[in-house]
Amino acid sequence: MNDHGKYSLDAVLQIWETAVNCGDTKTRIQRASKWNSYYAYLVAKAKQAGLEEQLEQDVFFEQLLLRKALKDTDHVIDIGSGGGRYTLQFAKTCEQVTALDSCADNLDLIRLRAQRMGLTNIAYHKSFWETYQSEQMYDVSFCSMCPAICSMEDILRMEKVTKRLCCLITIAEGSYDTHRMRMLEELEIRPDGTLTEAIHYYNTLYLMGRQPSVFTHEIHQERDETEEEIMERYPVYFSIFGVSTDDAKRYLSDYLRKHAVNGVLHEKSRYRLAMISWNPGKKNP
Repeated sequence: MNDHGKYSLDAVLQIWETAVNCGDTKTRIQRASKWNSYYAYLVAKAKQAGLEEQLEQDVFFEQLLLRKALKDTDHVIDIGSGGGRYTLQFAKTCEQVTALDSCADNLDLIRLRAQRMGLTNIAYHKSFWETYQSEQMYDVSFCSMCPAICSMEDILRMEKVTKRLCCLITIAEGSYDTHRMRMLEELEIRPDGTLTEAIHYYNTLYLMGRQPSVFTHEIHQERDETEEEIMERYPVYFSIFGVSTDDAKRYLSDYLRKHAVNGVLHEKSRYRLAMISWNPGKKNP
């Protein structure tokens, strides 16, 4: 998992920045804002589907429970809460949860789902992590599959609002969606500010003197996507990176002609995921 024995903290941080290229605060906020149209699209699709969400405890939440990392009196902040997959699980287990997200559509979706589940212990805060300010301390700070925590400064800000446990879920090297990655390569899209891989968090935390715990899990998925689904979703996704709708549709038509079978694109995905947790007050001996 680590290369920390070979490098200084400064060297590890430089490797991290080179890998992610997160940029300054203004750049990060501008980049994050471009995703809102895609989130709005996903929220609209979720509402059309009847707000259904896989809310059974996943392996990472189960690990938190098995480790007795959560208490029923806990106040938790979910940084980059998205559609609320973890927010709602925390709300069923803990006393209070704050859903922090820069996209109003995401927060609206959590509200609707919470209402359906009878959950009233969620606070909703529309904000970028980069500009979030709070005098409140949380027992647990949590962030899953969100690029907001992308520097040592972000880790320190996370620790500053946390009493007992910080927790991150992110990808590890080797994760992919076959067709999505091929499309990005063909369109010469090289996104900046993407998710930080687990190795960078771990090495940085270790060299900061923390004692990070790591739990890994691998998911393999295969799914069929129809031509209609592809032509609807991907132009919205590509618009984040400056590709016009017309150009996206022309490209997708050609891509489907080459790779689809009977109007269906078979996508294969591999997600190597890691949950990294640590006590912000506990240092290496």
